[in-house]
Amino acid sequence: MDTTLTYLHDLCESALHMARTGDTSLANRIGANPALAHYFHNVHNLKALTPAAWAQIYPHYLNEASRIHAEAEQPASFDARLAAIESQLEKLLELLSERV
Repeated sequence: MDTTLTYLHDLCESALHMARTGDTSLANRIGANPALAHYFHNVHNLKALTPAAWAQIYPHYLNEASRIHAEAEQPASFDARLAAIESQLEKLLELLSERV
């Protein structure tokens, strides 16, 4: 839960920073998702709720945010796994070329 709340905070900060520099794409994507938009408006901007209270009162939104957070981290994990596999394949090719 804490990592998701940290992710939401950082996401909102990034969206505001980007919007201030003229790029509203991230803010628009946040606004299009009910869970993210609810957090953005009620916790980050209005400060009507603390992040912990929001998580407790709106567990369905927290679950959606956790899913989004996991998906956001997946490409980095995938890239790392792919790089490891490529490294192993290169070693295997070297060993095979030595035997030929």
